[in-house]
Amino acid sequence: MRSNRHEVVLTVQGTTQARVVIDRIRVVVLEPRRSPVRGTEIDILCGEPFEYRYLEANLDRNPPTVTSKTTGSISGEPDARLDPAKFPYQVAIDEAESFVVSGVVSKFDVDWRIEVDWSSQGKVGTVVVDDKGAPFHSTSTSNAEAKCVWADAGGLISDMSSNCAR
Repeated sequence: MRSNRHEVVLTVQGTTQARVVIDRIRVVVLEPRRSPVRGTEIDILCGEPFEYRYLEANLDRNPPTVTSKTTGSISGEPDARLDPAKFPYQVAIDEAESFVVSGVVSKFDVDWRIEVDWSSQGKVGTVVVDDKGAPFHSTSTSNAEAKCVWADAGGLISDMSSNCAR
């Protein structure tokens, strides 16, 4: 995915009845950072109301900073309820926590991944979250030559778009 805002929905759940403590969620940018790609920015407004704990990662910073957000909208969805993320969290097989991790970049083209640090029954570990074995890929839209915003029904939203060929 290439976008200046790349949102990953992450649900963390235990695999047994044992309590697992989620100590931290980190974002790691894989080097090298590149110049933003040229092209067309495309956005599709769609979805339904939802509720998640929201973390925003600034991918321009080295290392990326991750902050909990409670204001704004996710992918243009005004009905999203954003709850603050306050670590640690406990999960088990019958109890999960859901997060939106939003990687934001305004200067670079980057590859990145999410790392979830956990502990349970005297053990500690890190789970890597990526795109089926590949890193997430995000680029700044600063080099976009056009911006095209589409409604989920398929129509171009002209007043939110510029330089789009029909």
